[in-house]
Amino acid sequence: MVAYQRFVALSQSLDNEHRSQAAYIVAAAYASHDGPDDERAALYAAIIGFLQDTSLKVRAALAYGLLHAQNAPRTVMLALAADKPVIARAVVQYCPVLLDIDLIAALKNSESAMIMAIAGRQTLSPRLVAALVALERADITELVLQRFDLTISDDMLAKIASKHAENEKIRAALLARPELSAFVRLQLMEIVKHNLLVAETIKGKIAPKRLERLLRDAFDDAMTDMGEEEEMAHRSGYAESLCAGQKVNTRILLNALINGRVMFFARCVSLLAQMPSTKVFGLLERGGEATLKAMLARSGMARPLCDLVTRLVIYARNCDLTTDAAARHLIVSALVQDLIVKHDGQIPDDLEEAFYYLDEQNIALARHAARASTPDFARQQPNGDYLALQVEPEQLEPPRQAA
Repeated sequence: MVAYQRFVALSQSLDNEHRSQAAYIVAAAYASHDGPDDERAALYAAIIGFLQDTSLKVRAALAYGLLHAQNAPRTVMLALAADKPVIARAVVQYCPVLLDIDLIAALKNSESAMIMAIAGRQTLSPRLVAALVALERADITELVLQRFDLTISDDMLAKIASKHAENEKIRAALLARPELSAFVRLQLMEIVKHNLLVAETIKGKIAPKRLERLLRDAFDDAMTDMGEEEEMAHRSGYAESLCAGQKVNTRILLNALINGRVMFFARCVSLLAQMPSTKVFGLLERGGEATLKAMLARSGMARPLCDLVTRLVIYARNCDLTTDAAARHLIVSALVQDLIVKHDGQIPDDLEEAFYYLDEQNIALARHAARASTPDFARQQPNGDYLALQVEPEQLEPPRQAA
């Protein structure tokens, strides 16, 4: 009874501090109440009374007491969400009883801080994520993308990439999303490649042609590597998009074969030649030279190029090019030498692009193979089969000055 009288005194006080204490007491009591309905009704009536208080401090105390309550009255929380910004931001960010429709309505004509508060909620439904992205604000979109706990559909990520591809922060956030589709990832990487080519910080430090070659090779490796991963995961849309966009050329096919990405190579050939993938795999594994050349010719390759790729396929059957760097180097060296000998050093026009590419790759593969073998060589124990360096004592003396 004494406590109730104390509460009445606080709630009727002219002091804002006293009334805010009473508002918090009522809110906390309502949040933890599990008694009779008439008691809950009395607490609700008291809450409505404090909701109409003219003091911001009182309404803030009421909101604080109900902020995390799962049983908070939704009508009261909606009213508080429309209150002064300092109260509304806390309510829309933390209140669990607000529905998506309530939050989407709050997004309309809201200030930046209010939108950021909604984007910072512990859980966001796909519908709410779509509403936030639809605002087309770069800062909000970046914040949403940086939250890996959120599920964002492939279509939504593709739309974001299409709209904000030139924004480097959003582009980085998109590339960090593991669920980003391979084709969209490739498109973003192509933008990064172009930006590096024209970046002022790089100009003058790397020769333009060398920079272009390094970025081209890195981009090709990424394209074929992602293609192999997509095929292993039985996602065929990536290769289909590449072929439809005419992004698969001789260089890409050679890169895939040299690096042992046979599944991606086979998928591209099956799409270009309009043949079943199973038949292409069978020919790559067991087909003779004539059948391989016929299949490659059907995919649009010129006859000299068909001969080259057929030879590469046959060489690749006897080793694992995915892991054996030395084997990659030996095979490419053999192909280059075969071309030189076969054409007496006069490489045909149809093979110029492939020959230049293989020649460039041969140098890079030689370096890679050397780096891979150096640690093994260094770990070998000396067995005494080396030349001892014999130094005469007088050779260590400094030269004498002339008299």
